[in-house]
Amino acid sequence: MGSTRGAVPRAVTWGFYAAPRISTRIRGWVIARRIRLAGGACGRGLRVERSVRWRQPMHGGIHLGQNVYLGVGTTIDCPRGGEFIVGNHVTFTQGCFVSAVERVRIGDDVLIGEYCSLRDGNHGIAVGTLIRAQPMVAKPIDVGNDCWIGRGVVLLAGSQVAPGSVIGANAVFSGSLPPGSIAVGIPARKIKDRGDS
Repeated sequence: MGSTRGAVPRAVTWGFYAAPRISTRIRGWVIARRIRLAGGACGRGLRVERSVRWRQPMHGGIHLGQNVYLGVGTTIDCPRGGEFIVGNHVTFTQGCFVSAVERVRIGDDVLIGEYCSLRDGNHGIAVGTLIRAQPMVAKPIDVGNDCWIGRGVVLLAGSQVAPGSVIGANAVFSGSLPPGSIAVGIPARKIKDRGDS
C-alpha cells in the first residue's frame, strides 16, 4: 500500500479545480442578466471566462442561446443597430474577436477555435477622405449549425459557412461554402467534403 504522506486532501484538490468553473458561471450569470436588462436575450448556462470584453453597451441586438462559452480574452464589438446572434452549445475558445456592425449569426453546436476573427464590417477606403473618418461598410456573416472554425481563422464580411462545414487553421475566408465542406488556405478554398475518405 503506497504512502499518503504529503498527499493533498481530495476536498482541497476539488476546491482548487472547481473554483475557476464556479467563477466562470458567476460571470456568465451577471452578463446574462445585463443582456436581458438591455432588451437582449440569453439562455441558461452562459459561461464567461476572465478578461472577456464587451466594447459597446449591451442592447437588444444581442441574443445568446443556451450553454454558450466565451473563452479568455474574447472581445465582442456589437454597436447599437448591430446583431450578434448565437445558437445553443457554442464555444468561443480563447482570444476571439467578433465585430457585428450589421449581423454576425452563429448556429447551434459550433466550435470556434482560439484567436479567430469574425468581422462583418470594413472601413471605407474612398480617396479624398481619411480612412479613419469613413463609415463602416458591412455585410452579414452567417455560420450554420455543426461547424468547426479552426484556430486563427479570419471570417471576412459576407462570409456564409453552410451547416456541417470545417475551416482549417489560419485560413482567411470570404464567400460561401456548401454544406459539409472542408476549406483551408489563404484565401480559403474548399478541398473536399467531410464524407470523403
